[in-house]
Amino acid sequence: AAQLAGRLGRSLGTGDVGASPPVPAVPVYFYGAAREDRRPLAALRRSLGYFGGAVKGAWSGVSAEMRAGTASLKPDCGPCGEVDDKTGVVCLGAVPWVHNYNILVTAGDILEAELQARCRRIARATSARGGGLASVEAMALPHERGVE
Repeated sequence: AAQLAGRLGRSLGTGDVGASPPVPAVPVYFYGAAREDRRPLAALRRSLGYFGGAVKGAWSGVSAEMRAGTASLKPDCGPCGEVDDKTGVVCLGAVPWVHNYNILVTAGDILEAELQARCRRIARATSARGGGLASVEAMALPHERGVE
């Protein structure tokens, strides 16, 4: 899987301008076994500013935080510099099977900021990074109807 990720990443990083339609080269960042240091996806996303600057309930393109992250973190393959809003970047890795769950938390009697703070405390306490369960990753992000 790591070798396949490497080959695919190099191909995406090179692009194919002769194809019909042309395939642009995009910055590629590896994670997991596709990298020698086995960087986790969550760490890569934090470095790229993925979790900052999101507008609640909407994708607004490449945020200022993501532009700063991609400017400071050289891709493993592909072009460096300004990220194209139309093509973005690729994060490609090889990791064991992962189960992901999105749980929407709402509370009519709690202010939005307090709900977000409570959900973040729970996420931190349950995740391995926060001293919780091994191999568990958790986060709490604003959602148009609550926290997810």
